[in-house]
Amino acid sequence: MPPHTDISAVLFRFPDEDPCCRDVAVLVTLGEGAAVLTERFADYAQFLPATNWMKMLGTLTAIPQTTEQLLHQASLVPCIIAISGALTDEDTLLAARLVQRGEHCTVVIDATTQIRPEWKSVIRLPPHHSRDAQWAWAMRVYLDAMLNRGLICLDSTNMLACTENRLSQFTVVHTKDKSRAMAGVEQAMQSLATRCDLGACNTFLLLFHSGPDIRLKEIHWGIQALKIAIKPLRGDDYLLMVGHLPDKDVDFAVSLMAGMPQH
Repeated sequence: MPPHTDISAVLFRFPDEDPCCRDVAVLVTLGEGAAVLTERFADYAQFLPATNWMKMLGTLTAIPQTTEQLLHQASLVPCIIAISGALTDEDTLLAARLVQRGEHCTVVIDATTQIRPEWKSVIRLPPHHSRDAQWAWAMRVYLDAMLNRGLICLDSTNMLACTENRLSQFTVVHTKDKSRAMAGVEQAMQSLATRCDLGACNTFLLLFHSGPDIRLKEIHWGIQALKIAIKPLRGDDYLLMVGHLPDKDVDFAVSLMAGMPQH
């Protein structure tokens, strides 16, 4: 994407795929610095390798969208609305139209943005990072999961199952010791417990970010740590989705999202 392009919406597309599965998701950013955030999201996605570790996927492009194109695409593919800061009346109306039109429309907001009642599926970013850090991790975690970058793959249907009609809280934890997966999950649960009632949450999205040194049994240990922590709160009455997002240049981290139904 050319630098300093004044846009706020893009369509993520794999141009070499069959037409029926070419378009992946549409993204619009609203609020403070909307065009800059969109550019960062688009740049991140387009700098991903053309193949993941499974030798799959392909070149990804980010195509700027007009309002009319955005509204059309929102009825066809998953729609991500990233909101940071105060909205204008025009922004508020556009977000409402997208939520009404899209079957899979998720609003991702920073730690301080007020949630509006018409937003059905909301992900709130962690409050303890800077604004740039919040959105940097949102770019990595959410787009990687939506674009099937992992060895243990998620897709948009899995993401929808975790976020649909829910207020989801999100956190990221970095750990380095020998029990890093278990420690990361435990710390992530502790972090989320300060922000929401985990007993009221019935969906959990657990993602492991690592270099090539990860062992599958570490992921297993992390999953077991989460199940043990949830057991006293929910028993077995919850949905758990797990993903592994590898990157040769990333330090080990655990990200966890917990979803509470919105009535």
